[in-house]
Amino acid sequence: MISSLTLSRFGTFLKNLRMLKTIDELVAENRAMLKDFQAATVDYVIAQFYEHNRKKILVADEVGLGKTIIAKGVLLRGLQKSAAEGRPFHVVYICSN
Repeated sequence: MISSLTLSRFGTFLKNLRMLKTIDELVAENRAMLKDFQAATVDYVIAQFYEHNRKKILVADEVGLGKTIIAKGVLLRGLQKSAAEGRPFHVVYICSN
């Protein structure tokens, strides 16, 4: 017999599962947040990685122009493309702290 606690946990699991967003939804939300120049940068970086087989890209600009938001867009789009192609998606994050 299944206990009520197990059913409760399963119900919570289903509720959380419904709250999960797909990669496409996350990409669309991120895209809506980006300013035009940030979206162009994301597009450029993704094109360099996936169409020109570049292995490394450096995004550098003035302080406050949104490199973190651009990085989030690149990560989401890269994850989306890799998932569609059935490839692994690896990220190396280096923090100066």
